[in-house]
Amino acid sequence: MPYARRDDDWAEEAACANLLDADKIFFPPKVKGKKTDYRRAKAVCRTCPVRAHCLMYAIAHKIPYGVWGGLTERERARIDRDAKMRIRRMWYRGELIRFERR
Repeated sequence: MPYARRDDDWAEEAACANLLDADKIFFPPKVKGKKTDYRRAKAVCRTCPVRAHCLMYAIAHKIPYGVWGGLTERERARIDRDAKMRIRRMWYRGELIRFERR
């Protein structure tokens, strides 16, 4: 079984890897006075085999924008601070994270 370390080897297995309009879907423009529509991004994430790795990557690297691992920046901000610290420690220690290749 292959492993991903703290890099982004998992990304090539992501459901969004070959989407031509991924930037528009996962980083939609913010329009003042309008709610940002993340439905397409969340639909892609629901089918993703490496969704957890994507979310952990975003948390470990403190990525403030866009949809990562199925969560928006606001949803990631709500994750418990201690949980975020545990994820960062694990990621940067290079602890192995198991993932399945298709």
